[in-house]
Amino acid sequence: MEVIMINKKFKKFPKEKDLELSRRFKEKNDKYALNQLVEINMWTVKKEAYKFTNRGVELYDLFQAGVIGLIIAAKKFDHTRGCRLSTYAGFWIKAYIVKEIKKRNIHIPSHIQEDFSNICKTKDFLEKKLEREASLHEISDETGVSVEKIEFIYKKMNLYCTSLDAPIKYKKSESSGSKSKSEVIGDISFSSVDQLLVLKEELSKTMKIILNAINQFPKENKNIFCKCLGLNENFQYESIEEIATEFSCSESNIRQHIKRSFNNLYFKLKKNGYEIQKDRIEAWLAEKIYLCYWLQETTGANFSILK
Repeated sequence: MEVIMINKKFKKFPKEKDLELSRRFKEKNDKYALNQLVEINMWTVKKEAYKFTNRGVELYDLFQAGVIGLIIAAKKFDHTRGCRLSTYAGFWIKAYIVKEIKKRNIHIPSHIQEDFSNICKTKDFLEKKLEREASLHEISDETGVSVEKIEFIYKKMNLYCTSLDAPIKYKKSESSGSKSKSEVIGDISFSSVDQLLVLKEELSKTMKIILNAINQFPKENKNIFCKCLGLNENFQYESIEEIATEFSCSESNIRQHIKRSFNNLYFKLKKNGYEIQKDRIEAWLAEKIYLCYWLQETTGANFSILK
């Protein structure tokens, strides 16, 4: 099913149609009936997807994840119970949407996500009412949350990852193009070989300091950290789920290992004279690793320190 269907206006059908289509699928394995059953309940996916906006994942991706949940629910639905599919499917749709959000984003506690969602709703409400951008103090008065806490939540939510393939949202006055972020980010280019050599020398020095710091970690922490970031010869990283399976522990435990490793790295780099904001250490390190990869792929530079 095409993700573009989220722009459609979906119509609710009588409960009897749900039951009839489900019966046909269960008794006769009618695939056409299953497709119809999913399509007439697409409104449930749209309703659930909108509840999870402002979580760092595009609405289209939330909708797509919800559709997968709806298909699973439609196959498992028991028409003999006499209820609508939407009643049963809500759990499955929400579960797949939440799974998609967790897969895409750096872990942030659920209570901070809920507070952020409430702050965003209040901000939108005030801006419509006042016809201007709402200040933090106005949002604080409306929500009862202190200005300091709102700033803290905004800072935490800035940890969200974004895809380079994500479309750029233009203002209404501008032409609505279909460019992605990767198309408007400037290429890394150098006017001379000297500049390239200077970059390689500085990057090698920085990476040696980083790897020396990582080598002081406990063995398990070091292995987990390197696998997560792709700090190896081929720059191949592994997902938290894959690492958790490999080390036979929970994904939450892996996230805690990684968080502790970033904290340790921050203090070790600070001792070496690197002035990096603590909340920017992840982005800073990711940039250095990407530059190593780029230099190796485009110039054939051999970063032996990564072997």
